[in-house]
Amino acid sequence: MQENSLSKFDQKLGLTVSFVSLLVSSLLIVGATMESGGDTVTVLPMLIVFILAGFSLIWYLLRRYRLSNQAYAVDHLNLSIQRWILGFFMVHYGLPKIFGNFFDYQLFALDRPMALASEFEIAWYMFGKNPWHEMFAGVMEFIPGLMLFNRRTYYLGAIILLPVVGQVLIINTFFGIGVFTLAFAIMLMVCNLYIVYSQKSAIQGFIKNLSKPTTPQWSKREELGLKGLKWLTLAFLAYLITIRCYHEVKNILSPSAYDQLVGVYTLESVTKNKQAHNPQNQDRYYKDLYFERQARWNILRRSNNETAAFLVELKADDGITLMINKGGIGDRPDEPDRKSAFEGTYTLEGEQLTLAGKQLGDQLTLVYRRRPLQPKKWFW
Repeated sequence: MQENSLSKFDQKLGLTVSFVSLLVSSLLIVGATMESGGDTVTVLPMLIVFILAGFSLIWYLLRRYRLSNQAYAVDHLNLSIQRWILGFFMVHYGLPKIFGNFFDYQLFALDRPMALASEFEIAWYMFGKNPWHEMFAGVMEFIPGLMLFNRRTYYLGAIILLPVVGQVLIINTFFGIGVFTLAFAIMLMVCNLYIVYSQKSAIQGFIKNLSKPTTPQWSKREELGLKGLKWLTLAFLAYLITIRCYHEVKNILSPSAYDQLVGVYTLESVTKNKQAHNPQNQDRYYKDLYFERQARWNILRRSNNETAAFLVELKADDGITLMINKGGIGDRPDEPDRKSAFEGTYTLEGEQLTLAGKQLGDQLTLVYRRRPLQPKKWFW
């Protein structure tokens, strides 16, 4: 016996949600691939082909079964698209919270009055201050996200995720996280709401109703295509989890050279061309360096008290390059100013950081002292 199908209006609403969600998700994945700095020449075309093939298959099936008035098949595809999209991104964003690498509050924000901190900085500090809170938030995204991939448990997962996704939407709306992330949060919320709405006539008995799901009678070709799409997505999800866990564990067991630099450093002395030098209000000298856990947030304070984002490149044999980032902090494209860059070597002994090299034609030796401000701590 088939489950009750939704009305034509509900199905049209579901189709709109499905295709908008697929479009936004595809743009996000392609954009993340392009920004990752990996082998985009090989990976990006394969990813685009996979996305287009998935779009084509789903469009064909939806069109065919709508024209033949097989409403349940349309409902099945709509809900599958939305629960898989919602589940995929809940797993993707829940995992780094479990490892304590999502709400990384900024050391720069800690070193100035709260009244000057942005809403984003305050929100990230609040959510990242307590490691138990961040881990619980990750579990509440990761576990229900996995439940969405099973037809027997997806509705319970959607119910659990409703307040979680609602909180994500609220944070993105009121704390200035970003325009694109706000659109993405709205998409996730709409998917979640539609999944819950789809069982509006049986909310009280949803566990009983979903215990014996009805599978449409696909043709062999359709079933092969859907199963192929399903297992490719599952394989990609497994790959994502494996790679993420590998890098998290690797960072825990063997911190990188940059991880050892994380902290706040204040300039103590400057030697310019082998002579002691007083930088006073000269903007070319950096009196405070904020090496953040997430390097995209690195900020420095010049001797004239102006601030700027900066990039750091660590090389073999303790080589280091410091460059002003004209693109600013965060996710905006980097614009390194190599003309004014400091290039040389660094030595970190206890709390003292010594930089020796050249900047704008001058030979410099800069001695910094690490300040007691500490980055966020995790369980390990």
